[in-house]
Amino acid sequence: MSKHPRVLSGESDPKEIYLTFMSLWDTQVPDGIVTFDEFLDYFRDVSASYDSDEAFISMMISAWKLQ
Repeated sequence: MSKHPRVLSGESDPKEIYLTFMSLWDTQVPDGIVTFDEFLDYFRDVSASYDSDEAFISMMISAWKLQ
């Protein structure tokens, strides 16, 4: 987080950037722990922006370096 542009510019601190990032995942009970259900909900929403399951799967394989 220390290399984030807002941290480098002095606009934010690393903790603020981290908490903002975690808020994307930690949605059901905002407790700092991302449960498997929260993880699935996040990617269920992301997958809706893809035209096909194949495109989503390709993105996931690439993003998580599965191949």
